[in-house]
Amino acid sequence: MASERKICRSVIDRHDVMKNQILESVRTQLGDKIDQNLLKEIQKMVNSIFESHTHGLVSTISKQFSD
Repeated sequence: MASERKICRSVIDRHDVMKNQILESVRTQLGDKIDQNLLKEIQKMVNSIFESHTHGLVSTISKQFSD
């Protein structure tokens, strides 16, 4: 049976994989067409969005186990 800890750990592990795949896809698609400073800003934005959603999802999972 899956525990709260195992499920949350899986979500957190997938968080980094998905974030990195999206950022790599952006870099690949835009390549040299984008200014490096803008690329860094996009990276910060993607990181922030992923952090927010991952923390929200982990909180929701934890709440489900405590209800």
